[in-house]
Amino acid sequence: LASGLDLETSSFALDLFSEWAGNRQNTVILTQKARASSTAQNLVDLIVSGQPLPSAFALQLSKRVLLEGVELREHEEKEREKAREAKRRLEGEATEDLAG
Repeated sequence: LASGLDLETSSFALDLFSEWAGNRQNTVILTQKARASSTAQNLVDLIVSGQPLPSAFALQLSKRVLLEGVELREHEEKEREKAREAKRRLEGEATEDLAG
């Protein structure tokens, strides 16, 4: 299993980790130092604490789902509004530069 430094950049990697970590025949190898407060660093902190490892380790798993219907239309409208606002901001900056 290969993932980003923190075990948080890939939901696929976290899904596999959550399945495989419970099997004592599997080994977890962290090849680089993890970012503070990341899933990987929390795991390292548990291991180096010297205390017995808990039988459970909390993970936050999330999945992306395709938007449909009203949710999709609302999202697309928000994105169009962001684009219009960015365009207005750029036009305003260009006008200030010309006047400046």
